[in-house]
Amino acid sequence: MYHKLLYRQIQHHFGEKGVPENLKLFLNEINATYVHYEDGRKLMEHSIEASSEAITELNNAKRKAQEELTILFNNVDDVFFSILYPEKELLQISPSCEKIYGRKASGFIQNINLFFDAIIPEDQGKINFSQSMLSEGHSLTYEYRIQTPAGEIKWVESRIKPTLDTRGRLCRIDGVTADISKRKISEMTMRENLKKYSDLFEKMPDGLYKSTHEGRFVEVNPALVKILGYQTREELLQVDIKKDLYFDESDRDNAYHQDLEEGISVFRMKRKDGSEVWVEDRGQYVTDPAGKIVYHEGSLRDITERVRHKQAILNANTNLKLIIDRLNEAQQIARIGSWVYDIASNKREISSEFYKIFEIEPDEKMDSFEDHFKCFHPEDQELIKSKLARILTDNQEFCMESRALMKDGSEKIVKKIVKCETDTDGEIIRLHGTVQDITEQKHAQQELEKIISELKKSNAELDNFVYSVSHDLRAPLSSILGILEILWEESRDEFSREHLEMIRTSVKRLDGFIAEILDYSRNSRTSVKVEKIDLNEMVDGIKDDLKHMAGSNRNVSINSLVNDSVPFNSDKNRVRIILSNLISNAVRYQNQSIPDPMVSINIDTSDTETDIIVRDNGIGIDREQIEKIFDMFYRISENSVGSGLGLYLVKEVVEKLQGKISVESELGAGSAFHIKLPNSPN
Repeated sequence: MYHKLLYRQIQHHFGEKGVPENLKLFLNEINATYVHYEDGRKLMEHSIEASSEAITELNNAKRKAQEELTILFNNVDDVFFSILYPEKELLQISPSCEKIYGRKASGFIQNINLFFDAIIPEDQGKINFSQSMLSEGHSLTYEYRIQTPAGEIKWVESRIKPTLDTRGRLCRIDGVTADISKRKISEMTMRENLKKYSDLFEKMPDGLYKSTHEGRFVEVNPALVKILGYQTREELLQVDIKKDLYFDESDRDNAYHQDLEEGISVFRMKRKDGSEVWVEDRGQYVTDPAGKIVYHEGSLRDITERVRHKQAILNANTNLKLIIDRLNEAQQIARIGSWVYDIASNKREISSEFYKIFEIEPDEKMDSFEDHFKCFHPEDQELIKSKLARILTDNQEFCMESRALMKDGSEKIVKKIVKCETDTDGEIIRLHGTVQDITEQKHAQQELEKIISELKKSNAELDNFVYSVSHDLRAPLSSILGILEILWEESRDEFSREHLEMIRTSVKRLDGFIAEILDYSRNSRTSVKVEKIDLNEMVDGIKDDLKHMAGSNRNVSINSLVNDSVPFNSDKNRVRIILSNLISNAVRYQNQSIPDPMVSINIDTSDTETDIIVRDNGIGIDREQIEKIFDMFYRISENSVGSGLGLYLVKEVVEKLQGKISVESELGAGSAFHIKLPNSPN
């Protein structure tokens, strides 16, 4: 229609000339195009009409999706937000911000800085750093802590996606913030538990391990390193368990004790230095789904001391049994029975020997003290009861002898000892008693006392006899010596004088022997009489008596040094016997091969004792005979002069004075006698 109108206007313009051909062709093309356009327009209108219903449905779906998105936006727990940059204008924020931040959405819209203000100061530096990353177009996820107006601290996680404009500038960010407090608490709890486990693993006194089935440690704690005697963990990880840690490969399998259900076994292992360590292993095998052993894990406890203590207890029990057996044997040999009475439980423990002593059977009734008392003679029962009552009040041990009465009427003499055992408060908790059959001992004692009495009587009679005979003998000997002196003076015959001298020497020797017997008798019969002694005067007197003892043709030099600045108190006669015998022996047994025979006497007196040393350069004594020279009547050889009673008498006198005597001598070189006598108070 538009083509026809246009054609008419063109014809009117050209008039009679008519429309040019080329213009006609152009108009025809326009017409064809218009027809095509019309067809297309009609087709489009038809299409629009056909799809209007689909578009309506699409709009409805879009509206529904927007409604659902709005519902999700308003009800989701996470906070969704969009911020316009660089204005920092909050375009939108989900209502859930009140649940997480404790503030309404309107508050954030009015003041976007509430986001940043809610972050605790320690975490604000993270956000500043994150904003610089966002400006570079990086999407970020980070965690930080916020504090609500109520003071509650929460952990949150924000995921931010930036949008840059065509010039690369940050123009908008979209993000979501979620409350991850529960997850963080779980993580912190897990980390804390891991730290505790790590600390426990490192500090636990038991050795912890994880090992392969082939025999290599994968992990060990310091305690296990120490238990096995290694220096470092790395060093222990290199060892071959079966080869390096066992004395024998069967030690692990032949465990000292195993409890498979509990996974406990006890066995010995070898430390690095080769020493033995006993361990208690609590472990288990860890397998894969196919049942193949992956590794072994558990703990090792050093129980070396416990094993040793257990062995010691076993040994102690064995020894205790032996001791009990020996005690029973000893009780049988010594005829001693024992009993223990526990007051709290009112129970008694009675040894088998107790029953044997009283000749009763072990199954007979002995439940009370009355049963016990019946075992004794009626006349002794009251005394036993009174002593027992006293021990319960005074807590004093008592010991007594009494008569035990047998069933057949015979008697035994027993020694009874009872003592108390008390607790920490001093209260008596147990009574311990022993009963010993001393019947034979008492009979033997009575016999011994009888023998001793008879011996004392015999000794007294012997002493009186010796003393009397000695006195009776010395009187005629003195007369004989006087007659010999007269005969010797009147005789002019050398032969007669020689024989008279021999007789006089023998009579003097006999008189000396009798004098020694008298000294011995006096020493044994008389008590010690203490008086002040002038040692210088005593020594000088003895020297004068012995000056010509060795014979007129040979003199012995006798030197003395007496330090008596402190007064000496003792028995004068006994001290004289000691000095006289020792000095006379030194003079008598001179060495004929030495031109200058010598005897020295050194005496030093203190407040407590007197030291006497008599030394000579005589013939000396063989070492094998030194221990025998103090025996009664002992003579070194047949050529010895004297009776052999002198040194025995010296030792008896020294012991009577509570002193000590010792001798040093060498054959051919002389002797030295050392005497210590107490300086007794006068």
